[in-house]
Amino acid sequence: LLLNRSMGSDVVEQFRELQKRNEHISKQMKGLLNNFSDRLVNLEARILPLHHETASLQVHQRNLESAIKQLTGVMEFYRTPHEMSKIILKPTIDSVPEYIQAMKSIQNAQQYFKENSSALPELKKLDECFAKGNDNLCRYFTSELGRFSEDVMPSAELKVLVDAFINKEFEDPIQDGDLIPEDKVSDLHEVAFWLCRVNLESYDFSVQYAVNRSNALVKVLTVFVEKFRSSSSESSQMSTGSSAQRNVPHIPRRKKRSKATRNITVNPSLHIDSALVSKRTTFLSTVDLDDFDTSLYINLIAAFHIMSGLERKLLEKIIPRNKEKECFKRLCQDAMVRIMCDSEDVCRLCVQRSRSMRSDFSPVPYLLPIAHFLRELLPTGSPHVLTDDWVSSQYRAVFRLLLNSIQSCLNDFVEGVKGDSGKSVPADATVHEISSKVISTLPYLVYYREVLTLASYTQQDKSKSDGPENVLAKLNEQAVYSALDKFVGRLSGNLALALAQKSGLYDQPAKHALFRLNNSNYILKSIQSSNIVDFKLPRVEQTITDMSRHVSQARLEFMQSWRKLYNLLTKPRDNPIIAPADLASYQEKARAGLQPKMKEMDREAVKSIFADFNMEFQRVHSAHRTYAIPDAEILASVMNEIQSSVLEEYRKVHSDYAILPFTKFPEKYVKYTPVQLEACINECYALH
Repeated sequence: LLLNRSMGSDVVEQFRELQKRNEHISKQMKGLLNNFSDRLVNLEARILPLHHETASLQVHQRNLESAIKQLTGVMEFYRTPHEMSKIILKPTIDSVPEYIQAMKSIQNAQQYFKENSSALPELKKLDECFAKGNDNLCRYFTSELGRFSEDVMPSAELKVLVDAFINKEFEDPIQDGDLIPEDKVSDLHEVAFWLCRVNLESYDFSVQYAVNRSNALVKVLTVFVEKFRSSSSESSQMSTGSSAQRNVPHIPRRKKRSKATRNITVNPSLHIDSALVSKRTTFLSTVDLDDFDTSLYINLIAAFHIMSGLERKLLEKIIPRNKEKECFKRLCQDAMVRIMCDSEDVCRLCVQRSRSMRSDFSPVPYLLPIAHFLRELLPTGSPHVLTDDWVSSQYRAVFRLLLNSIQSCLNDFVEGVKGDSGKSVPADATVHEISSKVISTLPYLVYYREVLTLASYTQQDKSKSDGPENVLAKLNEQAVYSALDKFVGRLSGNLALALAQKSGLYDQPAKHALFRLNNSNYILKSIQSSNIVDFKLPRVEQTITDMSRHVSQARLEFMQSWRKLYNLLTKPRDNPIIAPADLASYQEKARAGLQPKMKEMDREAVKSIFADFNMEFQRVHSAHRTYAIPDAEILASVMNEIQSSVLEEYRKVHSDYAILPFTKFPEKYVKYTPVQLEACINECYALH
């Protein structure tokens, strides 16, 4: 307990000492703070007047600096006419940025003098210098554009781009070209923006740009066409790069037409708006509707598309945005109008040919690859070109014109097949030209089935103002197959009517039947070998069924002439004209080397057998040796049937009756041995 009390008193004593120490420290801190406050009051009383005086001096300094700056600016304005004229009045523009900066200085000086001292002579000097500078910039802009308009892209380089574009070797064919060097592009850009800023009434820089670049575009395309033509004379075949033309068999073209047939007026509805064509100039001076012209036209469109895309990218680097649309339209208009005129001429000639030679399909293969190329170009072409409303509308106008012409030519061809009034038929009853023409269309109908579908839509939607490109949205596989099936059914029906009419021109039943057999079989096998059967089209399958039936019927009718010979040879066996016992006796003695004495009636009967056969065979042989069966399978089948029937029966008759002494002049009646008869039969149906 004593220990605890002792410890408690010690703790209290320690607390008291700490309290005294804290009180002492507090007194010291209070004294320090009071002393600091007194000193701060004294310092403020001394410094504050000095601060106010310094602030006043700073205001005076700023005013003085502003006055000096304004005075310097005014002095610069007064010196501007003298200093800037050294740059502006030079005969050439050495540095466009420096020149533009000088023009800006002159413009600023003009603004100052107009607002403050409009009567001073310096303003007049500035106006003259400013006008001279703008004139120099206009001349510079025009001369530089003219210089680079003469130096166009080489045709060989453009041909490489065109081939790569047609072959789809890259998605966007519009690469960064060097139509104008990059440093000059920057200079022209600054000049164009300056001229846009000052807005001169006497000089429209965007029009000047469009005219110069339009001339360059027309020039490069013209040279490209000329080089393309010249290279074709050195090379027998110049590839278009179009897979369509490589995959479709060639259809022989007709000879070149005379000038009289070229100058023909066709349906005005097929013409493009003539208001756009103030001067009818074209890239294609002559059009002969052959494969080379198709290749040339496709290459021309591809070249225009590539070059116009390059021009658009160049234009975006030089011309201000508010001027781009109208400038690009002016730039492309001349070249596009020429292409439109070429398209109109091509379509006009194709329509004229199809109407003058209605069963001629050749104009259609000329137009189909072009329309196919345009159809692929419209949705997938460069956005630099197709986003322009005017250029895109012209593309669609050409596309509509091609589709209308294709449909017109197809209608003429189909109606021409049915209404072919020609009286000429193959002398050998082989395949008629009209059949080969129709069958030759199958590869085109299959390959270009989507284009043909769009062409059929143009006929259905003539009352609508929208173009067939809008039909692309509703074009599906079923619609394509339906259009193809409908056209093939219509074409095959007209062909059947035409062949029925043609077969009626033969006066010999056998020839009539053989003509039907050859043509029906040719059509049947051609359709079966075509990939059109893969689509399982109802009308195509019905055509195959009908042609199979026609082949069977025609073959039966054709073999009637040989069955008549067969009946003549089997008649003695079926209805014996010599008593069997007498015939056996005659044959036994004749084979023994004896001369049996035949009854007069029996001799006449044997003479009748050979005489009737000889007369009928000579008639059949003389006619059928002029016939032809081009199909090896049908020919083998016919010859096998003839040999197994007529030749075999003749061998039996010859073996039974030729040895009999029925006449003193056997060579008069037995004109053919079996070997000779076989040789005569083999003379028939060879292609002549």
